[in-house]
Amino acid sequence: MLAFIDESGQPHPNDPNAYSTLVALCMHEADHRELSRQLFGAKRALLDRNTAYELKALEVLNARTFLRQRESKWALAERCFALFERIELTAFAVVMQRPAQKPNIRPDWLPYQHIFLLQRVNALAKKRGEQATLIYDGQGMNVQGRNLAVCISNYIFRVAMPRGQLGHVVDTAFFVDSKVTPGIQVADLAAGALRLREQHRHDRNDDAFAAAVRRCAAVVAKSTRSDLVNDDGRLLRGILYLREGWHYDRRSVISAVGAREPEATYEPWWQESGPFADEVDAGNEGTEV
Repeated sequence: MLAFIDESGQPHPNDPNAYSTLVALCMHEADHRELSRQLFGAKRALLDRNTAYELKALEVLNARTFLRQRESKWALAERCFALFERIELTAFAVVMQRPAQKPNIRPDWLPYQHIFLLQRVNALAKKRGEQATLIYDGQGMNVQGRNLAVCISNYIFRVAMPRGQLGHVVDTAFFVDSKVTPGIQVADLAAGALRLREQHRHDRNDDAFAAAVRRCAAVVAKSTRSDLVNDDGRLLRGILYLREGWHYDRRSVISAVGAREPEATYEPWWQESGPFADEVDAGNEGTEV
């Protein structure tokens, strides 16, 4: 099983977004080939491009694209969200409100939102009787200068393995170029849709663009699973709203990893999903994007 992980925004007081999200998009290896084929065909049909084009939420999921490029880039984004209904894709997400203080995390620690996300990936892989390969965007460094490759390795070997946790997650994460990795591109769109949905709800924005974003976010939310359990048998939400305090107190987070997650401050309400664009057939001209 492949788990493509990407984020939208950062849980930091200086981040311009009121919310940030971290998403894992899980799929079978064979399904990634089909996803590549579908995206290749959609990009060629809607953008008239045979060269590589990277789908990024920041560029595509915005009001300008929605109003002025409805038949091209926005339509391409909708085709990506349609894949959640056609391919066996399972998403998990952690949603975070912008913290008032800088998170109290040592440089070699794995950020807490990643810990909770990996729990969910592990639970799905365990349910399927598979091993999950973690695939991140970039070279292993996040925007705050943290070496995620080192942090993931430290957590798995020093914390999870001694406690008998994350046994269905491959202990080495892979970092790839998102420009040529369709799974990362779709994970980026999913993270962007969830973040924008929360931002619009916070701003009480209910225009046509906000409604379109809700439709996209609803498709992602419907692909999540909330019937899985962690290594201690506790139920896991498909989408977790991370409490601000968990950015500062490592002891409370480590305790929560092995226990029932506290109730979220509010539950998400998801509406207005689909229908989305029809399938585009890439034919036999390859799957590279």
